[in-house]
Amino acid sequence: PYPMWHPRRKGVSAALRSWGAPKRVDFSGVKELNPDKICTPHRNISRRWAAWLRSAYPRAEIWTGWSETKLPGIAFYPDALAWGRIQGYETLFWLEVGDDHKKRKFIEAITRKRLKTSIKFSRKTGVRLVYAQLSPDWVQEAAGWSFTNLPPGTAIVKGNSKKFGNLSLVEWYG
Repeated sequence: PYPMWHPRRKGVSAALRSWGAPKRVDFSGVKELNPDKICTPHRNISRRWAAWLRSAYPRAEIWTGWSETKLPGIAFYPDALAWGRIQGYETLFWLEVGDDHKKRKFIEAITRKRLKTSIKFSRKTGVRLVYAQLSPDWVQEAAGWSFTNLPPGTAIVKGNSKKFGNLSLVEWYG
């Protein structure tokens, strides 16, 4: 609906170079993942994850963030990731944006799977994990049944996907 929001190849190249990519890197083959989802609330939230964290936790250091990034050995794409330091600990901030068009049982199952995968990944990398669920309240309630038996160095934060910068406090388990 908004063609000016769809960058062309030259615009993508300029944007990627502005992020520090060297001139010899060719971006001509770069394609937007799931172009049908451009400008959806789900994608907009995930792309603003680092800014959301900086707003919610002004004393935290958020060094960088990525949205819809493929991780080695993981079959799905996390909605967004950020890396930084909070409360003195190097931390991986893992975002999942809740879908309000799915059934409760499916939300619980998919959340359990993604949380388990995120814990495993953070253990491999040796950093603490803040797993965030941004979604409407009823989705948070459904997903909440998955947040049990968490290992030390893990925190769960929740927020309403319509309230930018609002997240619960980071409280470490263990």
